[in-house]
Amino acid sequence: MASFYGTMEEFDRFLMPRIRNRVQSLTRPLKERANGVCEHCGKENGALEAAHVHGRDRKAIVREALEKYRVGDGYHIGDLDAFEREVVEAHDPIGETFLFLCRECHRAYDALGENAIPKARAASPETARAEAATAQAPGGVAAGSGRVRQGDTLPITLIPPDQREFKRAFIEVGVAEIREYYQDGSCKVKPWRKRGYGGFTEKSNVIGNLRSRGEYRAGTWQESGIVRIEVEVKR
Repeated sequence: MASFYGTMEEFDRFLMPRIRNRVQSLTRPLKERANGVCEHCGKENGALEAAHVHGRDRKAIVREALEKYRVGDGYHIGDLDAFEREVVEAHDPIGETFLFLCRECHRAYDALGENAIPKARAASPETARAEAATAQAPGGVAAGSGRVRQGDTLPITLIPPDQREFKRAFIEVGVAEIREYYQDGSCKVKPWRKRGYGGFTEKSNVIGNLRSRGEYRAGTWQESGIVRIEVEVKR
């Protein structure tokens, strides 16, 4: 059984390349299924590139998975195979964690950083570059546009608050209640069913799964008027 004990720098040097290759292998079937059609510009550009959705990039996912292995100033992973499976599961659903873009749109998307346009709304590279300029303006709002800055993180409250306890309850009950609170003071309630995210285990990433939902991705929740959500498992 392979294990690791070392610093973050050593992890990045020795293990991150393997994780990068493992994650890339997960995206190949979806890239092939896209038939060369870019998800932003809609053009058929042949070879597509897999881009992590901003806020769900590979390094952020790995860093979150690493936290429970922290020991002092370093990290101790007793079973690297198990850790790799955790990281792979944290990318689920793959289709909501990646965008499949042509090279030009990929570069434009990366230039936006956390202010990127949401996956659900197609945009040409020219539009993406314009939005990138808007994001760099004071307050991130173009004059007269009414556009909401999209780089913030949606506040998520879990009930029970401990993620491990939440996951155990979620797996046991099979459904959680999502309460969406809006700027106008209203609240909408919807179910989150475990079976809709096949393979959910105690090693799965609760917050990552929620943030990867289309309606809670950067830009989309602000435009919908959502200000925060609560997710509760009722026993």
